[in-house]
Amino acid sequence: MDYNHIIRGISEIEKRTYDGYAFLKGKDITFYKNAHGDIKTEIAESMIDSFVDTFKGMTAIASQNPAFLKNRGDINLNREFVKITSIDRKVKQTSFDYYSVTMLTLIILYGAMSGVFSIDMERTKKTGRRILASPVKKYEILIGKVLGVTFSVFIQALIIIFFSKYIFGANWGNDIITVFVIIISEIIFVVGLGVSLGFIIKNGAMAQGLLNGIIPFIAFLGGSYYPVKEMGSQFIERLSNFSPITWTNTAIFNVIWVGNYQYVPTALMVNLILAAFFIVLSAYLFRREAF
Repeated sequence: MDYNHIIRGISEIEKRTYDGYAFLKGKDITFYKNAHGDIKTEIAESMIDSFVDTFKGMTAIASQNPAFLKNRGDINLNREFVKITSIDRKVKQTSFDYYSVTMLTLIILYGAMSGVFSIDMERTKKTGRRILASPVKKYEILIGKVLGVTFSVFIQALIIIFFSKYIFGANWGNDIITVFVIIISEIIFVVGLGVSLGFIIKNGAMAQGLLNGIIPFIAFLGGSYYPVKEMGSQFIERLSNFSPITWTNTAIFNVIWVGNYQYVPTALMVNLILAAFFIVLSAYLFRREAF
């Protein structure tokens, strides 16, 4: 493709504005671009976008004031000027698609606060001793805490998924069941972390403050705020492998966009192993000190 020819042609058309439309009437500009386009590709794409924006503006004005165009009958005001398609038929990911997933996994991380609160509340309100005086066993109390908070966080996650899907039009793929399984594994890990911190740190405000310092860092490494690969730092990219959110987000994105289940077992293993560790730790601390 002769990029210089494209750029010269578009520049000439832009100078002639309305005449440019007459020049291209009945014709299309087909522009091919891959994921590794060079600077010339970006320049050509930018000039095409600028040219298209000119006529989008003209049609917007003409729709309100048809006298703006001398030959308005030559322009279809309902015309779609740009059509983006993928040669391999893959759907293009939007910012809504990306952040619907990463913000969900980030918000789930803050579910650890609920785990801390569920333990600290029993301690501050002196209800923990009453529970222990009942005929309920300690492991039943702990399971009830974990399951109760897990269910609460999962309901919140469902609200986020349905809102992003039906209000913002985010793409959650065709296999929502697998996505739910990955999300539930993260929730169990997060709740286990919160409950264990609730036993370890006697001051609930201090435990929540610690989480407020840890969660943003874990989320950052997991790409919740910005894709790690776009930062261009190999050190951060390697460090991100230590964040469970990295594997959770990677697994979900691959299921949604590629139909690739390669990372699902890794994400489940990371989340559930961490969950098991924190729940066992909570059970040990609960047996020794209770509330």
